[in-house]
Amino acid sequence: MFLANIAGIRVFATGGIGGVHRGAEQTFDVSADLLELSHTPLTVVCAGVKSILDISKTVEFLETHSVNCIVFGERNVFPGFFSRESHAKGQFNTENLAEVVEHIETSKALGLNAGMILACPIPKEMEDDGNAIEAAVQMALNEARIKGIQSKEVTPFLLSRVNELTCGASVKLNIALLENNARIAGKLASLLSKSKLGQNFRVVRDNGKDSEQKSKAKIVVVGATIIDFESITNEDVKISKHENVISSADFVFFDGNIPTETIRKILDLSAFYNRKVWFDPTSISKMRKIFDCEGMNQIQVVSPNANEFMDMVKRSRLRITHGIVFEGFDFSLNSGILAGLVNGLPLERCLQIGQACAARSLLSVETISPSISPEIISS
Repeated sequence: MFLANIAGIRVFATGGIGGVHRGAEQTFDVSADLLELSHTPLTVVCAGVKSILDISKTVEFLETHSVNCIVFGERNVFPGFFSRESHAKGQFNTENLAEVVEHIETSKALGLNAGMILACPIPKEMEDDGNAIEAAVQMALNEARIKGIQSKEVTPFLLSRVNELTCGASVKLNIALLENNARIAGKLASLLSKSKLGQNFRVVRDNGKDSEQKSKAKIVVVGATIIDFESITNEDVKISKHENVISSADFVFFDGNIPTETIRKILDLSAFYNRKVWFDPTSISKMRKIFDCEGMNQIQVVSPNANEFMDMVKRSRLRITHGIVFEGFDFSLNSGILAGLVNGLPLERCLQIGQACAARSLLSVETISPSISPEIISS
């Protein structure tokens, strides 16, 4: 969670969170992730807390440390991982992810540093399997009491015993729950991105259908997973199908994640329509694609990191007399320069805008500074 927050990730999917262990009133055994979440502004999407832990104490502990527990369902009953319900309640429940986005944005606007839990009950089609495993959990708990297993020995015993009693079915259901949580987290992250952009966007898919109609895009992003002005997605996308999109763009942006043949096609179309091209290498191994298709001399802008740059220099046989190495704030620098270019500003002014954006990100705890806005272009 710590690293995700540093990277600017605001939605985090997992199977189940840690919790307050049974008998914690004597052992004070509390999972470290609960405290981490109390000062990390991250939304954790999970299936709740496993009943081998003390669910009620876990929810109470989170509430005490300002971590909201939202139940994603029709009833405000906190899920027990393998079971849809426990004896605990969240702060509220909702079936609308847009409401969760609003809550996330409000917390950020207020400057709150604590994260939040979005607890997703086990899907109804998995409920019977979950109930069977929950019965095994209760059996294991009873065995632990009879055998006098206490303190730090309890959790390892319960995990091992439940796996034995269910013949490994608990592990399979664990994976299924994680996949379900990831789907919900993906939808939440998408809604959050749209809210953050505050603008219309359009995605062109391989079936030729647009998700939303709008005027021509100034920037075309090929092969991206981000939401941008206009993006062409899917690994097997046929660029020729979307020739009209490239022909009307001011800038075509792509990275090294797409196939070499696709890169060659993009460069050919961009050259034919006299469109400017921006290439982001992504990694040293993927950067080589631009050389494999002999396209380096057709790129107007390239944004490598230090290692990619050094490899690029060796391959290009260029003699560099002066250079600047930058990491971390390159996204802001590149975006500022690109914003100036598509607004028809002189190159010198575009570089000034990029530097201003980069400086703001360096002074911010966020990966991209919230203070970066279109006003920088006109200031």
